[in-house]
Amino acid sequence: MLKLGKLLRKPAVLFGALLLYLYFRGIGDHGLIDPVEGINASIGIHMSAGGNLFVPRIGDSLAAGKNLLTWWLSALAL
Repeated sequence: MLKLGKLLRKPAVLFGALLLYLYFRGIGDHGLIDPVEGINASIGIHMSAGGNLFVPRIGDSLAAGKNLLTWWLSALAL
């Protein structure tokens, strides 16, 4: 049976442990759902209902922050 000291001297085991650490590091730091998801859906609804596909609006104000393709796909899905 291998001792832990001998096992940790093998480069493949150390490299695998490093990869696992880097893969799982910070796994719970960000949420899975966009907090303004409802606003993005509302913009898509207004774009498809209003017929203005080049000026995204939230009510009377302009919406900026994402590219138009995001809202076009949202409007297309409706």
